[in-house]
Amino acid sequence: MLWIHGGGWHETDPSIFGDDYSHFTEIGIECFSVEYRLIGNDEDIECNYLKNCISDCFDAVRYIRDNAEKFNIDRNKIIVVGESAGGHLALCGATAVARQYDRICYPDMVIAYNPVTDITARWAYNVCNVKRSISSDEFLKMSDCTGRYSPYSNIEANDIPLLLLTGLDDRVT
Repeated sequence: MLWIHGGGWHETDPSIFGDDYSHFTEIGIECFSVEYRLIGNDEDIECNYLKNCISDCFDAVRYIRDNAEKFNIDRNKIIVVGESAGGHLALCGATAVARQYDRICYPDMVIAYNPVTDITARWAYNVCNVKRSISSDEFLKMSDCTGRYSPYSNIEANDIPLLLLTGLDDRVT
């Protein structure tokens, strides 16, 4: 299991899942986490910071798969788990967003809980770190970019099993 932490793409770190790692390790499941590059403080209408977050997560899957023998795991049973913003990053592996990466980087299953599923609306300003009014051209550029990395905008049939968990009272994601 590869765990991807949340934190609005801007904060927190992999240690947030400590109890979860312990539980799954105790029942015989190897756990990994990814310390992806966080979104910086600069405005980023072209989503370069977000691209880095996503790339780091896909690279982590590749690393685990390439080193499966060393870790004594089945290279064809890599589960990616994420919550909140980490759920968004995990969902990228189960949607058409993944097509931007090598097939070896795709997870074999995704579990996303309370994930941000649509970054084209409310979350666009967060992932692009925009804190001002923007022109219509800038808005269109930002919308195009966030659409390319929004699971909601990239749903299609594929062979990656997905378990999506969300609370009915969740007003954040």
